[in-house]
Amino acid sequence: MIWRGKERLVAIVQPRDEEPSLPSQAPYSPFPTAPLVEDSDPLPLIADFFDWLETAWQLPLFAPETLRNPLPHPLDLADSLYTVEDLVRLYGYSASRTHNLLDAYGIAPHSYAHPGGRAGRYALFTKQDLAPVIEQWEWERLLSVIDDWWQRFFPPACGTCQHCRTNAPYSAATQQFFCSQSIWRNTLRSVFTHFIRELYRLRSVSAW
Repeated sequence: MIWRGKERLVAIVQPRDEEPSLPSQAPYSPFPTAPLVEDSDPLPLIADFFDWLETAWQLPLFAPETLRNPLPHPLDLADSLYTVEDLVRLYGYSASRTHNLLDAYGIAPHSYAHPGGRAGRYALFTKQDLAPVIEQWEWERLLSVIDDWWQRFFPPACGTCQHCRTNAPYSAATQQFFCSQSIWRNTLRSVFTHFIRELYRLRSVSAW
């Protein structure tokens, strides 16, 4: 109500229809916080990373026809005692290399068994005693498959640069990785391998 001299003016203020009430503000979340992979399982993380290289980053594939080998899941040693022949069958190493690895880790036989009707004896190792070398074998198997996946992104080695000449005695894959034309790809490979190694050591993504 407004007075002007002896006159009284009445003003009625109504809300305007074109001014809607402000909606409640939702919290701003620029990045998803829910983990996409299991915290303690690096295998889905590795697969997701290579999918991202091919789809989101669209890193060129030089061997698109090459299929990915499945990532190796750790073998569950269920028996209590193992022979060298058992380990050769499980991990694919030769008997001599298996013996050398056991010696390098200082793993002595738990006991010996004598084959029925034959001369000689063979060593028996416990699952607990084999744990250090089994862990190393699992890691080597995983890295071998990851390198197979990387090869799809590396062009054939040129064969003429200094790196190729230096690595000539080695495998074709080694020459591909270290060829001068693939330095930045190999740097990315090395960084990712170091990351996976840390996850392997810390046992979880969150710990990293």
